[in-house]
Amino acid sequence: MQDNTHILNEIEAKLLDLPYDDIARKCNFTKRLSGKITPLSWIKAFCCLASGHSTSLRNCAWLLGLLNQTVLSKQAVRKRLISQGSEFLKQVLAHLISQSAHLPKLRSNGVLAKFNRVLIQDSTVIQLPKRLADTYKGCSNQSPEIVALMRIQAVLDILSETFVHFSLSAYTRNDQAASADIIEIAKTGDLLIRDLGYYVIKVLASFSDKGISFISRLKPAAIISDPESGNEIDLLALLRKMIRLDQPVILGRKFTMPVRLVAIPLPESVANERRRKARLRRDKRNDYSETYYALLGWQILITNVDQDLLSAKDLSDIYALRWQIEIVFKTWKSFLGFEKISQNASAIQVEALIYARLIYAVLFHIVFWRVLQPGLESKKRQPTSLLKAIDIISNLSSLLIARAFENTHHDVVMAAFYKHTAYDRRKRQNYMDIRCCLG
Repeated sequence: MQDNTHILNEIEAKLLDLPYDDIARKCNFTKRLSGKITPLSWIKAFCCLASGHSTSLRNCAWLLGLLNQTVLSKQAVRKRLISQGSEFLKQVLAHLISQSAHLPKLRSNGVLAKFNRVLIQDSTVIQLPKRLADTYKGCSNQSPEIVALMRIQAVLDILSETFVHFSLSAYTRNDQAASADIIEIAKTGDLLIRDLGYYVIKVLASFSDKGISFISRLKPAAIISDPESGNEIDLLALLRKMIRLDQPVILGRKFTMPVRLVAIPLPESVANERRRKARLRRDKRNDYSETYYALLGWQILITNVDQDLLSAKDLSDIYALRWQIEIVFKTWKSFLGFEKISQNASAIQVEALIYARLIYAVLFHIVFWRVLQPGLESKKRQPTSLLKAIDIISNLSSLLIARAFENTHHDVVMAAFYKHTAYDRRKRQNYMDIRCCLG
């Protein structure tokens, strides 16, 4: 408990360092500082609720009342949500990210140190109440069932173990549509790692123009040509003649760009597992050819990084780091409650909760996860698991609530308790009405 309390103090200190009053005024969350709901209490309340099982307006009003030493109604919370409550949390998140950009790297040697930042981009999808389908449209298929899905785009810098960017959208804005967004985020000297969902040749070409390095898998059925002859290359035929491949090629047909292509054979067990998964997702849109299945026996990467900077093995090892962001998404859903959404929640309420959960995730990486990383080079202890770490720390929200209880006058606690636990006024009798009548 003592260690948890120390971490809790660090998190609260980070919140106190934020210019939350200025942010609140700029986005019109507050027009005066004497209101019943203060900007800091709003942040704390939503962060407390972030990993909780219930994120209703009632619970939010109850917790905000404790933090502000008063009794608040659900209507007061809803009114503040409508008046830029979600936008305020979004701006707080943006400020936290900008602050973390100045944190030092946690690694200063090895091949990764050749880059200013090593950015991993990916997205995760969260199911929302069906009634939000107009705002967050889900996948469109042959099924008539209405689905509401939110897609969260995330960019993680693994050199500093900090997040660089987040964005929320409907599921229908897929990774390919978001492919060019990173151009405004990545800088000269950065290395970008992304999967096939973001594969757009024109975007890849823009990285080279801006001095941004990238590593990507080669899209199936992509056209590649010999740089000297201009003749199209039969990749499978070429690979069957070689142990591994590392050579320059021209990517594309109408729009072309030079890239370095690296192909490394995979263990047979790994190749067979990839083929098994491909057959499971096979449908009319993915009627894979025999060539496609054969190429699954290779790890095929494209990059604009020269051989003298990164070897073929370096590229393979670095691309494997992309899995870290999948682990991050798993922690969000398993331990930070990202999929716990009330069926009665409005779109603005959902957005506020997601931004609060992202604030919680950013604070975890800044305050706790970074602290564990300097010992990675030490052989004295086992490396720390992100999944196990977030499992241990996820109970901090309950400590925040406990602290709110400790600092709140008893009369306020009881008044808020009575207000938010009372039966709704209805014509029919409730249990206690009947119980009182029966003596």
